[in-house]
Amino acid sequence: MASKYTKLDHHDDGDDDHHGEALINENDRTLHEDKIPAKDGGGKRDHHADPLRIPNSGEDDPAGLRRTMWIHLMVLYAVVASDSVCLTIITPFVPEMCRSVFGFNEENVSLASGFLLGAYSFAQFISSFVLGHLSDIYGRRKLIIIGLLCSAISTIFFGLSPWYYASLGLRLFAGLTNGNTSISKACVSDVTAHASKDDRAVAFAYFGAAFSLARTVASGIGGITVGILIFGYDNPYLLPCLVGALFNFMNMLATFIYFPETAAGTSKHAKDGIVASLLNGLQLIRKDKLMVKIVVVQSINSFCNGSAILQLVLLQTLPIEYHGLGFNALEAGLGYGFFGLISVIFQFFMFKKVLKKYGIYKTYVYGCVVLSLGTITFPFGNLVYWMSGKQDLIEKILTWIIVLISMSFTGVGFMACLPVVGTMISNAADPERQGLTQGTAQSVASLLRAIGPPLSGVIFAFSVGIKFPFLLPWFLGAGYVICIIIMRTLTEDERDRIAEARTISEKEMLIVETEEDEDRDMIAEEGEEGDMHPTRIQSSLSISPSPSPSRSPLSPSLLQSSLSSSSG
Repeated sequence: MASKYTKLDHHDDGDDDHHGEALINENDRTLHEDKIPAKDGGGKRDHHADPLRIPNSGEDDPAGLRRTMWIHLMVLYAVVASDSVCLTIITPFVPEMCRSVFGFNEENVSLASGFLLGAYSFAQFISSFVLGHLSDIYGRRKLIIIGLLCSAISTIFFGLSPWYYASLGLRLFAGLTNGNTSISKACVSDVTAHASKDDRAVAFAYFGAAFSLARTVASGIGGITVGILIFGYDNPYLLPCLVGALFNFMNMLATFIYFPETAAGTSKHAKDGIVASLLNGLQLIRKDKLMVKIVVVQSINSFCNGSAILQLVLLQTLPIEYHGLGFNALEAGLGYGFFGLISVIFQFFMFKKVLKKYGIYKTYVYGCVVLSLGTITFPFGNLVYWMSGKQDLIEKILTWIIVLISMSFTGVGFMACLPVVGTMISNAADPERQGLTQGTAQSVASLLRAIGPPLSGVIFAFSVGIKFPFLLPWFLGAGYVICIIIMRTLTEDERDRIAEARTISEKEMLIVETEEDEDRDMIAEEGEEGDMHPTRIQSSLSISPSPSPSRSPLSPSLLQSSLSSSSG
């Protein structure tokens, strides 16, 4: 009886005890077609040390993500939600904390608050690509757990800190030790390595939705729980920090119990040393023109998105005499809540249909168009007041109609763009360097996300001074147009590459291409001599043209055939 397992890798020395072999069940697929070290003496494998095994999608649902895969994706969504909570739960009370606890005067509160809120993203800019690279070498699971633990601890101590610089240091520490957004993206890439391109994009879309939903909920919790005293301490800021820390601790426990290692730990990178392999990986990413384009697009997108959210708040609360909307706190909250609601509805109920109809490339380009329209049209809500000179009920209703239409465009564009650009990076990346690639992209995006709000605040302040609120929206709209222009420069091969996930590394691709080139050369030489054996002709004719690294990935059988011939 034939074995139900198929051998995927062939080793030069044939020593299975040393190298192990990647086995694929007829009903189960390995997440990685990579070597799994075998335990001496046939003992049980460590569930958390091996690459994740996922069930086959089956004939009835060939492109669907299966239950096991979704369980692990849910854990990852909770992890990225924890990152969002750590980032935003302190936002509602930081200005007041700077006044009452740290003693800043009113002129310096906004500057001090900006540094506290931006420190986390700035620290992630420094650390994300390093932590992503370490996850490629040592595995992702343990680094996620460490990041959650450090975030929880730093959030608790932030609520207890009576000193500004200590609080600033805690925010920097949290950002330096937590690269979970980029590492979790790499995990999503691992978990969906064999899913259809649509399902992989949907998985990344839900990733973005989890972050956005957590950001909205965390800000609300931070605002609601501040001022509630607990444990007899006269500290109104402790409870929201404890809530955020508890959420991180719970997800750390869930990761420890339910989430296995998805990266085997690529020792072939580690053997040259961490620093050397890191620099080599960054050099390869820099030389990849497509990857550079996508990272630039994602970074501009992140910059504009962070500034667009700030614009929504500033324009809503700006007095009408300065050509703002003049909303009070409740109206501004309702507007922001509508924006979040539209974002979530589109993500969960419409995104997959749009993606299936238009594909990854067009979905992103159309999303940028919608984002640009929403950003540019938002200040026009004040035109009703300008033209009528009145602020009666009819003018109020017309203003809200314009605002809600604009926010709908912005919310849809938000959720169409960032998840898709994350999928494009994942598809184009070398599977052996997913962590480093996602970390590098996250680092650059974090830097621009940290710079965006202060720069946009300066532009907005200038526009308020001249009573012309269109400068910032036009500036951000131009940013989205630049993203469209960059995407339009992609060649057909590059568009194919971002649409399909790669399942083999650069090194394996090179082996396959070299072997096929040698076979073609041999065909040509033997054809010229006229003495080609019939079986050799048949074998040669069966060779398919070699796909370039920018095309869709090679099948395991073709890879195995080429690797076997090279080892022979």
